[in-house]
Parts: sequence; structure tokens; C-alpha cells
Amino acid sequence: MKMRTRRVTRKRAFFMVMDAKSDEMQKFASAVFDGHAQVKTWIIYNEFQRGSGVWGEELNEADGKILYLTELNVKPEFRGRGVGSWIIKQFEKTKGIGHFDFVVGWVVPTKRLGDQNEWNDAQAKFACFYRKNGFRRIGRTEFFDYATNPAHASRYLSALADCDPVPWTRDCFPHRHPQGHRRRRRRQHDRRPPRAQRQFCPHCQSRRRS
Repeated sequence: MKMRTRRVTRKRAFFMVMDAKSDEMQKFASAVFDGHAQVKTWIIYNEFQRGSGVWGEELNEADGKILYLTELNVKPEFRGRGVGSWIIKQFEKTKGIGHFDFVVGWVVPTKRLGDQNEWNDAQAKFACFYRKNGFRRIGRTEFFDYATNPAHASRYLSALADCDPVPWTRDCFPHRHPQGHRRRRRRQHDRRPPRAQRQFCPHCQSRRRS
């Protein structure tokens, strides 16, 4: 059994520091925070992208009080017995957790998997595990957050009421998608239409052409 965490501190050169720690933490920083190390406005205010809506400005006030769960690994012979949940519960009872307001985790398997279906199944299991232990998704990103404050809104949201991430479609502009798909190259004559002619993609709320 193994559990590792890292402290998230938003100081100068925030993204450089996060990138230096790990690619995973850099992806978390890019998905949740803007260039000023503040939570992206669409996570808080966009009607669709905010998901369940339980996360807000309090994430901006938690400088140095966010703990990132980088690894939680249980040996195969002990899996499916509630060992992982037991580790989380014991972790929540430690004195050190009182110094932090939030604990963040990502639903990504630690080993390589054979195909996309196997990957999707593993992600679904991770999501169920996090939700069972009080974590709720940040907006519609791939990241889950746990509030140590029992009065936080996320603690009153049931696992079934939690939202799912944004599905990518061909209608989405890749550079506007929160998962960071590559931006498509445009030719010089490929001009953007007037603002009045643009519409929102119904799946991810990014703008698409009419």
C-alpha cells in the first residue's frame, strides 16, 4: 500500500513550479487555474462548465492549503476489500490534514492499459472510488476535490448528483476544450465569423461556427 501527496502553493512562477514537480500536477494547474493562478471563471460561473456548482471562490482563498494526491496504490491481492477507502479515512483523521482545506485527486490509472475501453473502465472505477470517499468533481474537469470542512457544499452533494466531464465532439473547437486538445491550424483566408454568428457547442459550451 502506498500513498503520496504534494502541497499546492500559488506563488510567482506558479506554472513553472507545478511543471517541475510532475506532468500530472502541471495538467491540474492548467485545467483548473488561469494565468494569474486563480480558478478559471468558467468553472465557477459558466452554467454548464461549473458542473454541480459546489466549487467556487473559496479555491482562490486556499493558497498553500491545497493538497494534491499524487499516488494511491493498493497491492492487487488487497484490492476490492475496502483497503483504499480505509487509507483515505485514516488520512482524513491525521493531525496534518487540519492544515489543508482541500485534497485533489485525478482519475488516471498508474499503469499502461491495453485499449480505450479498458482505460474508460479504469477511469470509471477511479471516479466511483473518489465519490464514495467524499470527493466531488471540479466543474467538468477530470479532477476531483475533497473539502476538509464538513460544512462545505460539496459534502452535502450525493455521489449520484455529481457531474461527468465534458465529452469531446467534432463540433468543439479543440483549443477551447478544457482537456487541452491541440488547436487546429487555420489558413490565412479562414476568418472567424462575426460574434453574432457564433454559437455555443451544446456539449462543452465552447464556440463553434454557425
